[in-house]
Formats: sequence, structure tokens, C-alpha cells
Amino acid sequence: AARSAAFSQLFIGQYLTLISPAAEMIRATNNVGATPLHVAAGNGLPWVLEWLCRQLTADDVNRGRPNRPNMTPLADAADGLYRHVFLQQFEQHVEGQYEWHSRRIEDYKTTIQTLLRFGAAASI
Repeated sequence: AARSAAFSQLFIGQYLTLISPAAEMIRATNNVGATPLHVAAGNGLPWVLEWLCRQLTADDVNRGRPNRPNMTPLADAADGLYRHVFLQQFEQHVEGQYEWHSRRIEDYKTTIQTLLRFGAAASI
């Protein structure tokens, strides 16, 4: 089960709707070609990611970076999951790190499940 957020999904959605820029900004890329969806997926932020997915199409959910077309939001989330699984094993004897990585692993699992629910294709 995913850990609960400090704020509800409803609150986060309403807040993001209030502060969100125009729709074209949600699809804009940064200097490394990542959209806000890539950033949310790569950082394991399922609450933000779900709101973004509701604003986008399945094509947007599957869109890779311009300079790296295979780096989709799903690939970014998978990289994050892999990183935390690896670090959890590597840092298992460091006080507090095992538990922290466990929480982050659950966030990434929820992120991946959310992307799949909104049309992410693992075969791209």
C-alpha cells in the first residue's frame, strides 16, 4: 500500500488546477527534454503525476524526450524504482536508510501503476 500524503489527492488536484499554467506549458520541456510528467515520474510523485495524467492524452503519457525518445515517463519511473531498490540493498545497514528507501519504493510502484492506468505502454 502506498503511504498517505500529507494532503489528500483532492486537495493536490485542486491546488494544481489553481496554479497550473496554460495547457501548452504542461507539455513544455526543460533543458534536458523532460516534461513535468517526466519530472513527476522520475521523482516518484504519484499524487502530482495523477493530476498531470488527467490533463494529458495517452500519447502525452507515452512521449519520450526529444533527445532520447525511449526515455518516457514510465522509463523515468522504472529508473527511480531500480535506483531505490539498489540503494536499499546497498545501504541496508545504515540507520534509517532501509525504511526511507522502502517508502520511496512504494511511491515509485504507485507512480508506475498510475502511468499504466493512464495508458503508458511498456513496449515503447
